[in-house]
Amino acid sequence: MNKPKGRLQQQGAAAMEFALVLPVFLLILYGLITFGAAFYTQLAISRAAEDGARAAIQPGITDAMIKSEVINSLAASSIAPRAHNANFTARRDWLNTQVKPSRVIVVHNFACNGAGSTGAVSITVDFPYDNAAGTRILPSITIPAVGDIDGWMPKKLVSCATAQI
Repeated sequence: MNKPKGRLQQQGAAAMEFALVLPVFLLILYGLITFGAAFYTQLAISRAAEDGARAAIQPGITDAMIKSEVINSLAASSIAPRAHNANFTARRDWLNTQVKPSRVIVVHNFACNGAGSTGAVSITVDFPYDNAAGTRILPSITIPAVGDIDGWMPKKLVSCATAQI
């Protein structure tokens, strides 16, 4: 039985197309997941700064109490590494060692845009976002002949919120 010649030439074409498309698809998927995780983390940091600003307008509150409120707000989200993400207390303990209250800056009579503002308080949260701190969901990848494709990711995420007292 003779097979048509055109059919013999097409054998394996789907496997070749799949082999060419799969790496591109996986790279796009990696980028989407990485960007989504960074975006979620930035939103959590912004919310924590806003919670700190809301706490700052309470009468009799100290800077240490504001910083504690920011750390607690961060601990309410799942931005800690998997090993420290079991519960709220574990996340808060990890954040106290990694973010540290020293990375939460409380400035009185100053707005986030750099302008002096009487009666304002600004809360700035500086969060390390890299593989060394363990805060990234996916590790950096290196593509042969291209190198590290992680240059577009920030090494830290910063957010600021201002409240008028």
